[in-house]
Amino acid sequence: ERAIAADPQLDRAGEDADYRIVQESLSNAVRHGQPRVIRITIADETDEVQICIEDDGGGLQQPVPPGMSLGRVGLTGMEERLRALGGRLMIEETQELGVRVRALIPKVRKLEIA
Repeated sequence: ERAIAADPQLDRAGEDADYRIVQESLSNAVRHGQPRVIRITIADETDEVQICIEDDGGGLQQPVPPGMSLGRVGLTGMEERLRALGGRLMIEETQELGVRVRALIPKVRKLEIA
């Protein structure tokens, strides 16, 4: 399932991060969770783009400590990409025992002429 904003106004680095986050999240969900449904939402908020990937699979294999990084290269890569853009990554189990990956990417701000 998907709901994707028409033009989220990200620069090239933001678009690349958006694509890689969705790609890695889908790969992790299929590889580790065996979900029946995966929902992808990309929402255009005022100052940022919110990406949310949720599944109804088996949940996290181990708890996510504060500051995150399950010791996996893919999750660490997502977190580093977002941090370089000033964004944030949150990973949590849902009530349905699936996993929710949320990423917030700041939008490109246009310079105003004074």
